[in-house]
Amino acid sequence: MSISLYRIPGARVLVVAFAVLSVLLLGRLAHAGPGAQPSAKPAPDAGAWARAIAAEAASLRRAHRGAVVRIAAMDAGTGELLGHAGPIGRAHFTGSTIKSFAVAAALAAGVEPERVIDTGEGAAQAFGREFRDYRAHGAITLTQVLARSSNVGVVRLVEIVGLADIYRSVAGLLPLPARGRDDAAAAGRLAGKGTRMRTIDLVRGYAMIAAGGVVPGTGERKLPAEVAAELRRMLGVAVSAEGTGHGAAVPGREIAGKTGTALRGSERVALFFGMLAAGGRPVVLAVVVDGVQSSESGGSVAAPAFARIVTQALGSAQ
Repeated sequence: MSISLYRIPGARVLVVAFAVLSVLLLGRLAHAGPGAQPSAKPAPDAGAWARAIAAEAASLRRAHRGAVVRIAAMDAGTGELLGHAGPIGRAHFTGSTIKSFAVAAALAAGVEPERVIDTGEGAAQAFGREFRDYRAHGAITLTQVLARSSNVGVVRLVEIVGLADIYRSVAGLLPLPARGRDDAAAAGRLAGKGTRMRTIDLVRGYAMIAAGGVVPGTGERKLPAEVAAELRRMLGVAVSAEGTGHGAAVPGREIAGKTGTALRGSERVALFFGMLAAGGRPVVLAVVVDGVQSSESGGSVAAPAFARIVTQALGSAQ
């Protein structure tokens, strides 16, 4: 049975309205760029995130006089910055936040999360150099290597996968410098030793993980979906009581993320990069405090700041 809309009163108006709506929708999709996908999930409240970030940045600057504070939140569904503070386009030491990408490359190469890695008594010789942990971890799984932020564990992982292969893989996820001829330095960079990167580049890397292995806004796949999902689970363990990021936990919220701590002269850089679902889509939030005391760390400074921002942003958005 066929029905002619033009025999129904007001049908011409309906057809014209539908046509206009179609043109507007197609225009929005075209403007979104190649590979973009429309999302039915509600967007995070950018205003709430921006206010929470500004408040916490001011608080951190008061608490850590002279420190450079960098904070950025990104909608991992679109790649849109929800708010930021400080020079997020300038490079800083990454600390152990880069370890997530070394683990991602290992997972993609077939290393299982429960693979046991012997980290010994907290020190190991590899590539002609000694690498150390802050304490002994012994034989632990790859999941625990990430949760406890073991330098020795990551270097052993590099040996398992192969330096050339794992470095190439991580360089496909983040803007790493060329590997060069110093194998020990290259392996150390994958554990966060001396590695420098812009905040925004690390945020984009974590947003790709949060988005299931796809670069937000472009649709380019960097990791298999199952690898990204497994890595998010492992990063969730890193925020549990077992992990260095337990200070980032927020009651009632599923948080996943990684701490980082780097030496810079007599001071330290404290970092936490994490992700959570907010407003129906994943949000990545980074906190970097460059210039904290030598007794402080990403776990003691940046992770709690992350939790405070999340609590304020989501509380004010409700």
